[in-house]
Amino acid sequence: MYYYPRHEPRPPQHPLRGGFSRSADSKWPARSSYAPRYPVYDYHAEPRAAPYHRSQRASAASPRDSYTRFNPPPAPPRRVYIPAPPPPRVYIPVPNRHVHFDLPNSSSRTHHTRKRSHPDLHRPSTPAHPSRKRSLSDLHRPHAPAQPPRRRAEPSRQPSFYTLRPEPVLPRPPRGPDEPTIHILTYSLRRAPSASHHSALLRTYLPPSTPHLYTINAANLTPPPGQICALYSGVSRTVQSYVLADARARKAVAQAVDELLEFGRRERRRQREGRQGQRAVALSVCCELGTHRSVAIAERIAGEVRGWARSRGVGVRVRVVHVHRVRGERDEY
Repeated sequence: MYYYPRHEPRPPQHPLRGGFSRSADSKWPARSSYAPRYPVYDYHAEPRAAPYHRSQRASAASPRDSYTRFNPPPAPPRRVYIPAPPPPRVYIPVPNRHVHFDLPNSSSRTHHTRKRSHPDLHRPSTPAHPSRKRSLSDLHRPHAPAQPPRRRAEPSRQPSFYTLRPEPVLPRPPRGPDEPTIHILTYSLRRAPSASHHSALLRTYLPPSTPHLYTINAANLTPPPGQICALYSGVSRTVQSYVLADARARKAVAQAVDELLEFGRRERRRQREGRQGQRAVALSVCCELGTHRSVAIAERIAGEVRGWARSRGVGVRVRVVHVHRVRGERDEY
C-alpha cells in the first residue's frame, strides 16, 4: 500500500479496489469476520507516512487481496558503528643510562680531572728537554724537540728613497754623494702644467736640498716628423739629429753645459777656501709630451758633460731621469 504524506490530501478510492470511504461509526468491528473483496480499515493502528523524496516516483501498486491485512512499513535499518579495537601496546625494555656530571668547584679539582683523563700531558719533564706546556694537539703529532720562541721582526725605521706613484718612479740617489752629481730631469707639460706640479716633481725625483738651476722649455723647438716620433723617442740618435737641427736647441745645450761646469768650478773653489760647498746640482727640460724634444736635449747635455769629464780626468756622476717618456717601437731601451 502506498502511504501519502500528511500534507498531501488522499484521493478518493476506487469503488472496486478500495470501496467507498466510511466514517468511524460505520466501520466493521475489530473481531468481525472479514468479507471477501471488501476493504477493511484498521483505525487502531494508523499508519504513518513514509519519508517522501522528490526523486522517487509513486509507482502504481498492484491490486492486492482485500482480505490481507497490511501493517505499517518497517523502520529503516540503522547503521551501527563498531569502533576498531586499539592496537596492542608493545613494551620494549630500554636499558637506563645514567650520566653523572661532576661539576668542578675548584681549580685543584679541575687539575686532577685533566690529569686523570690525559696522563701523558702531566708527566714530569726530563732535564734533556726544557719544560714546556704541552697542548692536546701534541698527542696527534710526532714528538719534536722544543724550539726557542721566535722573535717578531721589528719594522725598519730607516728612511726609504722609494715613492709609490702612478707614473714610473726611479729611486733617489743616496744622500751625500762622494763625487759631484748632476741631475737632469725631463717631464711633460701636459701632465705637469703648473708650477706646483713642477715643484712636486723636483721633490719626488731629487734628493733633499739639491739646488735647481733652471728649466729648458723645448716646447717651442721644431719637432721631428710624425713617422719618426712613432718609431723612436728622444734617446735615439735619429730623433736627436732632427731636434738639434734647430739652432735654438744647439744654443740651449751649449748654455746648459756651460752653466753646469761653472757651478762645479764655483763649488770646488768654495771647498778650497774651507767653506761648505754643494756637491750636487739639478737641471730640468720639458716639452709637450716629455718623450722626444726634451729627452733628446737632456741626453745631449749628459753626453757633453761626460765627454768633458773624461777628457779632464774628473769624476762626475750624471744622472738622467725621464719621468713621462714613452718608449718607441725601435728604441734600444
